Order: sequence, then structure tokens, then C-alpha cells
Amino acid sequence: MAKQLFYFILFLCSFFVSPHLPSEEIADGISYKRIAKEGPLIIHILEVDPHKVYIDLVLAKGYPMQLQTVSEIAKQHGAIAAINSGFFREEGEYAGTASGALKVQGRWISTSEKIRSAIGWTAKKNELLLDRISTKTWIRSPLFTFPVSSLNQPFSEDKAIVYKQPYFPSTLAKGSLQEIITDSRNKVRNFLKTVNNTIPVEGMVVAIGENYPNKLPPLSLKDKLSLSVDVVPYLQPSAAPAWQDVDYLVGGAAMLISRGQCITDQSAENVRSSFLLHRHPRTAIGILENAHWVFVVVEGRQPTTSVGMTMEELSTFMLELQCKDAINLDGGGSSTMFIQSQVVNATSGDDPHDGVLRNISTTPSMERPVSDSIIIRTRK
Repeated sequence: MAKQLFYFILFLCSFFVSPHLPSEEIADGISYKRIAKEGPLIIHILEVDPHKVYIDLVLAKGYPMQLQTVSEIAKQHGAIAAINSGFFREEGEYAGTASGALKVQGRWISTSEKIRSAIGWTAKKNELLLDRISTKTWIRSPLFTFPVSSLNQPFSEDKAIVYKQPYFPSTLAKGSLQEIITDSRNKVRNFLKTVNNTIPVEGMVVAIGENYPNKLPPLSLKDKLSLSVDVVPYLQPSAAPAWQDVDYLVGGAAMLISRGQCITDQSAENVRSSFLLHRHPRTAIGILENAHWVFVVVEGRQPTTSVGMTMEELSTFMLELQCKDAINLDGGGSSTMFIQSQVVNATSGDDPHDGVLRNISTTPSMERPVSDSIIIRTRK
């Protein structure tokens, strides 16, 4: 009853607050506020002192290719707060896979050949890095270094993809290709022209399409191969060594702020104009001068209460919060903020995919299951 009264009072007060008024402390190092602005807009803001909490990036059901709601993930891990994070594929044979770069507990789940904004941090220090990056993926042997397109992404004949567990049981690769399979000691054990081969529990499969422009140097059975990933930051290149050491990394889409300046040119990330220019529910993360993390969820697709933001509007708002760096994460129906055992925003996860908008004030909303979530736990 007390918790319900807290949120009711917070709801009433939110129509009279600005981003710079005090927040409600949820726990030591965690504060929350809900504000309303002209638009109409309803915005949820969570500020976190990373030295007083644990911040983790976790996979749905603890494994890739799975989907679970943010609230389910948070409750499963005993989190006091959580938000949705990376982009993922919702449907088809690749459902649940990350569409961008993803690294969890020091292990690469996927990489991407696209340039995208991303966040990364170490488990020990919780020092947040934000930049526009690429993940250069390589196969190395004692005699050569061979560039591949990415790790654990859909295959096509003009690409070379490395497949490594955790992933699906097999590569799902089809077409004209060669698959090179290594064993648990990273030694080549097979060269196969067959498709969709099983991925070993230890080791990997390198699937090289017939039209991939780079030709693999000569290899023999028992030759040793290893996977390596180089993170290349473009806006703050001096931070490259720190990016190599992160335990957690998740890709977003659209850098909002870099070094205290709004980013208006998004051409490097090559995203759809409608994604940038139309108003949608949004999830964003930023870093303040005092090193506090700021999580923001903007409600949207609610004509009478909150219409959502364009990317430029989101960038301006994050600057109003005095973020020195900020990026946009997965949004739309995925945008979810969980605090103290409940979701605090009106979600739009039940919106149909044909683009017809529902009025969430009259249609019950539901959480969209997601592939991963950033969770916040108190230090006990």
C-alpha cells in the first residue's frame, strides 16, 4: 500500500516538475523521477551512482537467442531497477539474436560489421564508455591474420562469419560456401562444403561465402586458429585501449551527445530516416560530469499523454540533463523501465507491426520480450 501511495504521489507531482528538480531516492545511489512536458511527453529518469551499486548486462533466460521481459529478467536477478538495452531480431529463424555487437561477462556474443553507437564498461569499476564504434573481427593463425565480417550473425554468400557457442546448435548457413571447423584446442579438424554444420561446444566454425572478396590463405588440418575482436572508437579514439578491456558492451543506434555536444549527423550509422525523424518511444543512456549514469525512457505512441521523441529531440533532452556523452538504445515497443518490482512506464509492446498505432490509454499495454537488459542491484 505504501509503495502504491508513493507512485500515486509521484504521478501527481510529475506534471509540475522540470528535469532539474530533486528526484526521489529509491535506494542508496539510485534516484528516480517522472516528468511531463509539452508534446505531450512523459519521461522517466533514473540516475545511478556506479560506485554504490552493481550494474550488469544480462541475457534473457541467461542464454543468447532467448526472449524475456525486462521485469522477468530483473526479478530473476534480484534487481532493484532495469531497462531494456540492445537491438535484436524478433521473428524468424534468427529470433532472439542480437543485431549488433554484444559482449557479456567478458565473452563476445556477437559482433557487427556496421558502425554503431555503443556503451561499454568493466565489472570492477563500472566506468562507462560511450562512442560510435566498429568491431573488427579477425581469424588469426601463427602465419596470417584474416578479416571476417562478424561473429554470430546471419550468413550470406558475400560474407565470412565466425560461429561460436553460445549460439544455435548449427550455423544456419545456406548457399555456396566453405565451412572450416576447429576443435577444443582451436586446431582445424574439417573442411566442409556442406551447409548448416554443427557448432562445437568448444571451438568454432568459419563460414566463408563463395562471393566473399577476401581469400583465405592456405590452411591444413591441425593448423591453429583463434578469434580476435578489435573495438574501434571513432569520436574519442584515444579511448581504444579502454574499449578493449570492457567486460560488457552493447550496441545502440544513434550517438546523441559526445563531449558535451549534440550529434546531429547520423549518416555514419546509416539508419533509416524514419527511425530518426519520427516520434517513437525511446530508451537512452548517458553519463554526467560526476560519472553518474543516467537512464531515460520516453513514453510514446499515446496521442493524448505522450507522443514520443525524434532523435534530435532526445539528444536535446539528454543535453538538458547535462549529459556529457549519451546514446540511444533499442526503443519503440521494447522501451521499458523497471523499478522496485514494477514497470513504471506505459509500454507499447503490443503495438502491431503494420504501423497502426493504438491508444495505450484505452488499450491495455504489455511488455515486449527482449534479448538482454541492463540491471541494477544494490550492494549488500
